[in-house]
Amino acid sequence: MFAVRTVLRSNSCLPQFSARHRSTCSHQQPEALRKLLRVLKQSQLRQRLSSSQWSSPNVVKSIYPDEPLPPGSFTDYLWSRMDGWKDETALICGVSGRQMSYNEVRRQCRNFGASLRRELNLKTDDRLGVLLPNIMEYYPTAFGAMEAGIVPSPMNPIYKPDEVAHQLLDCEASAIVTLHQLLPTVQKAIEIAGLGKLKIIVVGNDTSTNGTISFKDLIGNGDTSQLEDVRRCHDDMAIIPYSSGTTGRPKGVVLTHGNLTANLFGLDRGKDHIVRTEILATSKEVIPLILPLFHIYGLAIASLTILTGGEAVLLPKFEEETFVNSLKNATVLYVAPPLVIYLGNSPKVTEETLKSVRTVVSGAAPVGQADIDKVLKKMPGALYKQGYGLTETSPLVCTTPITVYNPTSIGPPAVNTKVKVVDVETGQAAGPEESGEIVVKGPQVMKGYWKNQKATDEVLKDGWFYTGDIGHYDSKGYFYITDRVKELIKVKGFQVAPAELEAVLRGHPDVADAGVVGAPDPLKGEKPVAFIVLKANVQPNPETLKAYVVEKLAKYKRIEDFIFVESVPKSAAGKILRKELRLMVKERFPKA
Repeated sequence: MFAVRTVLRSNSCLPQFSARHRSTCSHQQPEALRKLLRVLKQSQLRQRLSSSQWSSPNVVKSIYPDEPLPPGSFTDYLWSRMDGWKDETALICGVSGRQMSYNEVRRQCRNFGASLRRELNLKTDDRLGVLLPNIMEYYPTAFGAMEAGIVPSPMNPIYKPDEVAHQLLDCEASAIVTLHQLLPTVQKAIEIAGLGKLKIIVVGNDTSTNGTISFKDLIGNGDTSQLEDVRRCHDDMAIIPYSSGTTGRPKGVVLTHGNLTANLFGLDRGKDHIVRTEILATSKEVIPLILPLFHIYGLAIASLTILTGGEAVLLPKFEEETFVNSLKNATVLYVAPPLVIYLGNSPKVTEETLKSVRTVVSGAAPVGQADIDKVLKKMPGALYKQGYGLTETSPLVCTTPITVYNPTSIGPPAVNTKVKVVDVETGQAAGPEESGEIVVKGPQVMKGYWKNQKATDEVLKDGWFYTGDIGHYDSKGYFYITDRVKELIKVKGFQVAPAELEAVLRGHPDVADAGVVGAPDPLKGEKPVAFIVLKANVQPNPETLKAYVVEKLAKYKRIEDFIFVESVPKSAAGKILRKELRLMVKERFPKA
């Protein structure tokens, strides 16, 4: 799920901008604003409401008329407008200040993709593991691979070797791209997985040494003839990100070129970003990209910034000084809840710091109104709205139009999308204001889970994707999320599967059984709490278990709170009764 929060300071149907908001060419801003308003009015005319928002009883469709998607591959669409700003800056490293133009990014993407086929002998639909932070090399790695018909499978760069090994084995990777600082993690993962022949491409090594391949060498070869015969269509695989489920390890989500194109098309129709040439050739969005690119939401925003000619300021991780510096020219902020809290509370973030920001986007988990209000006090005139999506939907499902002020809603369905609410007991489609599970149909819905037909069949039924989220819609077809059917724990916006943590805990020699649930946390949103059944004659020692999970799990998955019990409550079928565990959490942590 992602939530896009933008705040309007007036009741006008068009965004209001305070006089102090400056574009990159501030001396021309009044004319720029007049052009912006004309663009938005023209957009409203082009995107007038459909004659009927209900395609059948209790099925809500987009307020925009259905439109055919651009033909060809996702990367064809991604770069389709680049000629309008090919010499302008596309990427800025938020740490070093290094810049890269659109022309250079495009050149590296093509060179890298061609080299994968020529130098590494990768074939169409081969998988490429990607273990990188938010750095410039991510773009040619992901987009270049897709253009060459290779399928990237992104990983969290803070993963431990066990987690990397699982994904490499599961997606059957032929190669992996990583940062030289992360090479020991990859080498250990390869040892665990028994993938001694896996090809390793290293960013940061100037030459190919010790059995690795230099990324620099691959982007330096300008022979792109290998791409001439590559043809990708909407049904072809484009990327396999991994999404946590309730049944254990994360599952590969097969997203096609059509899925990604549909998502980008929908984001563009939402007009959250202004296209560079729609106002002035020198005006553009400036996006501090701290959302991780391995996450589908971060990749979607990176794609939208390319399509609309913006500048992405890449931030590999949160470091206060570099993050605050990145805000000074920013026009749109995409942040997770911990950063919303930081923006509101930090004395280093002032109204002056945020003066150019027009929109704040808070995603991945809910944010308290009090925390939002603290940010808004520093941002008079900012925009506010919400949206909703999942990895399995590429991610866009719903988004509130920029001309509508409805801060509690996630909005109506995106273009070409249908959404309904079904009763969790009967499966029947519910009417307005009736609660049930959110179910989605549209060209952005995944092809399925990678080599997991059982899991696919559980969520894809007759072309409808069952999200596991509970909500309702109003008489105007605007949706609201109220709860989750799934048992996932949302830690700082990241999905954590209880079953995965339980499996790790049960691997400890002192643990006989384990159950994990989430508990509210003021900074993380939620945190995992573990119920532990020890083996006979073993004394409780939470510090031993803490040290154990540090070795096995990424930081955001780690458990700090352990409750030692005689047994984990289970149903007759052997399923953990998490409702009872949550009640026990409330007894132990009364403020939770």
